[in-house]
Amino acid sequence: MSRVRLSLAAALLVLAAYVGLRAHLRPDPYATLARPAVLAPPRSAAPSAPARPPSVPSSSASPSAAPPSSAALRATLRALDRARAAGFADPVGADPDAWAARSCACRAEDVRRLRDLAARGLALRGHRAELLRVELVRAGPASARVAVTDRLGGYAAVDARGRTVARWPASPERRWLVTLVRVDGRWLLGAVARAP
Repeated sequence: MSRVRLSLAAALLVLAAYVGLRAHLRPDPYATLARPAVLAPPRSAAPSAPARPPSVPSSSASPSAAPPSSAALRATLRALDRARAAGFADPVGADPDAWAARSCACRAEDVRRLRDLAARGLALRGHRAELLRVELVRAGPASARVAVTDRLGGYAAVDARGRTVARWPASPERRWLVTLVRVDGRWLLGAVARAP
């Protein structure tokens, strides 16, 4: 009887490991501002020269300047999204400091996912958000909070030869509470959370 129980326990452990591995490697249906998609199983990384991501414009170089306008914040969010999309298009050369403050949890998540993409030799193409609405919640000279409604366009994961290995459809509308912080005279993501 103990041999049967031992065999059953071993089979359950193997099944649990299999289910856990499948759940970890299954692609997320939609990437989010704070959390891009998880992709296919690892592949060997193709080395490439690091590229400098585009700089994000700031509405002012001085922290003592007036609070930013809604239009300036919308332009900043677009620039940050462009910088992030460029990073995910070139995970090896990506610099998350171009779009997120080091204190932002979304930056740590992006770093983890960029390393994962680079290790697999993959990049994301078309990973861009369309800003539908930006509502100012609170703004000061060093930080601003906005409610953002966006939609992520369809995008694909491509390998080093440019072959598509996975696709994701466009997302429905999503709402976020985004805190922007001024770091060294430029606005960066300071916090990103789903809006209620």
